[in-house]
Amino acid sequence: MNKINNFFDSIIKDKNPFVRFFKILIYLFIYLPITIVYIIVNEVAVLPINLIAKFCKIIKSRN
Repeated sequence: MNKINNFFDSIIKDKNPFVRFFKILIYLFIYLPITIVYIIVNEVAVLPINLIAKFCKIIKSRN
């Protein structure tokens, strides 16, 4: 999180519009997809585990 904040600070402080533009492009094509994939993987990985755990509890409670 700290790296991303530093990255934004450097974008804001840059006087050169081209450098700023390229940094924003780098952010859009590298940081954003990684963040989105990370969130999706965490959400999707957690959901089936919870469902399986609930299902196992239901089966055990019936026996």
